[in-house]
Amino acid sequence: GATPQVLEYFLSSDIDGDGRTLAQELFQDGTNPLQPNTPQPPPKAQVLSPSPTEDLDWEI
Repeated sequence: GATPQVLEYFLSSDIDGDGRTLAQELFQDGTNPLQPNTPQPPPKAQVLSPSPTEDLDWEI
């Protein structure tokens, strides 16, 4: 058998490059880990649009 470190590395790998680990695809998604699904951007890659009122000066 493989050592726990090898199993952990294998399960945390993203074989098909879709942003989901092997463990996530097998145990959470139920998708094929060898075929890319719709890529999901990492949370840090999400771009928030600036608020239109961000540059306005408020006067009372």
